[in-house]
Amino acid sequence: MASEAELLRAFLNRFAKEDPDLLIGWNVVGFDLRFLEQKCRQYGLPFALGRAGLIADIRERSGGDRASLPGRVVLDGPMTLRGAFYNFEDLSLETVSLRTNWRRQTDWRR
Repeated sequence: MASEAELLRAFLNRFAKEDPDLLIGWNVVGFDLRFLEQKCRQYGLPFALGRAGLIADIRERSGGDRASLPGRVVLDGPMTLRGAFYNFEDLSLETVSLRTNWRRQTDWRR
């Protein structure tokens, strides 16, 4: 079985190989990318999610964390909604999907 560090290294290599232009997710900056950044730091690996191996950067700002992945675009659902001036009781995926009549998250895979 691979160690967590080996798994992370394999992910970073695959990410570089796939070379996506766009990352889209729900709280992808504040959770997913933040988690990956912490794990890279823990294992002494470069947080190289930018194009051509450039280092990604996540910064805390009012209104939510911001990510810079050089050469790529990151679209984070809650941040995008805030920027479009939508107001919800909370920005959980379930709340937003129900209030906008989107299908529930568990139904999207069908």
